[in-house]
Amino acid sequence: MSIVFSELSLSDQFYYQKYYEYIINALTEFTMKNSYDNYTFFIKLNIIMISIQLALFVILSQFIYLKFYSNMFNKIQKTKLVLDLIDLNFILENQYIMSYLCKYK
Repeated sequence: MSIVFSELSLSDQFYYQKYYEYIINALTEFTMKNSYDNYTFFIKLNIIMISIQLALFVILSQFIYLKFYSNMFNKIQKTKLVLDLIDLNFILENQYIMSYLCKYK
């Protein structure tokens, strides 16, 4: 390459060097623009993914909380029904039941 370059006239060498500089600058700008475009694309993609994750987390948390609340409510209702079957005086007179209830009060 240097042999071909040295055979050129001085003005051709100057234009050849300017042409190389132009190509290098164009490639550098193209690479930087592509990199910046990819960077902004991935930043936007990350923001969208985090938003979706947060929305799903909130929705699933609400769903799980409602299922848990419903399940606990049903268990409490069943416990109340079972306790309604037993006479209140029997519960108050029984030391085992009273000690259990006092312990977990």
